[in-house]
Amino acid sequence: MEEQNEARGPQRNRWGQARRLDFVEFRLLWDGKINRSDLVEFFGVSMPQASADMDQYKSQAHDNVTYDPSEKAYKATPGFTPVRSLGSTDEYFLQLLALQAYGPGQGTSFVGWAPPWALVECPKRNVEPSMLITTLKAIRAGESLEIEYQSLSRPTPLRRWITPTAIANDEFRWHIRAWCHVRNRYSDFNFGRILKIYGAQKREITIPQDDEWETYIDLEIRANPALTDTQRRVAELDYGMTDGVLTMRCRQALLFYLLRRLRLDEDEPAPPQQRQLVLVNRADVFKAAGRSSDYSARPTEGSQN
Repeated sequence: MEEQNEARGPQRNRWGQARRLDFVEFRLLWDGKINRSDLVEFFGVSMPQASADMDQYKSQAHDNVTYDPSEKAYKATPGFTPVRSLGSTDEYFLQLLALQAYGPGQGTSFVGWAPPWALVECPKRNVEPSMLITTLKAIRAGESLEIEYQSLSRPTPLRRWITPTAIANDEFRWHIRAWCHVRNRYSDFNFGRILKIYGAQKREITIPQDDEWETYIDLEIRANPALTDTQRRVAELDYGMTDGVLTMRCRQALLFYLLRRLRLDEDEPAPPQQRQLVLVNRADVFKAAGRSSDYSARPTEGSQN
């Protein structure tokens, strides 16, 4: 009966009850309340089904919710504890981003009421859907792609074969991690610099394991000791440090991007307020990465490509 009711509802994303219960918990946690009509509007289910969903959630987390007959709404109790999610702020912020991308009322973002908010947008890097589809297929099928690629190091584009193995994001651009059959090594290829994909074929050689991708490196980061005591405490709070230390784990293949983003790859003097973080285990990180101390002056192959 439920599926029949949903089939007659609005043309929106249809999810099973598990997803609807996630929605219930999200609204209770971040909005403090939920109405059955919220479920009806968002998922296109019937009112009886919405009541059943609320009963199901109460059976899983009885101490989390109470019904307020004056508002005809279910409210979160003072001792509300998430049982279906971590209840992390990251989950809320991701839903806000979905609201930004798709707008309200599209059955995509769980956010009901939202505070005034804004997003600083970076220049958009377009990736053609057909290019991504071809790349995903190549990774899944173990195929090689013949591409025309414009690198920064060459005045003209170069036609070459690559074997994609993964995709990665440096917070500004999406890259293809691939074995380059011209240079015989793994490199990062910026989607935006691929001018054309000529075709795909089953790879003819066995490519080596991507050790830099499979290797993780731990970075020990602290607030810049040149900051004042107050400034250091602010930096430690801002970056969520524990006992003054932030430990981050990064794939060796992506280390360049992380160091550059946090300005940990710079050797030139700078005011501490502009470089609030320092890499405590710098020598160990560069040694583990197979790099010398002049790592900051040596861009990754992804930058060269």
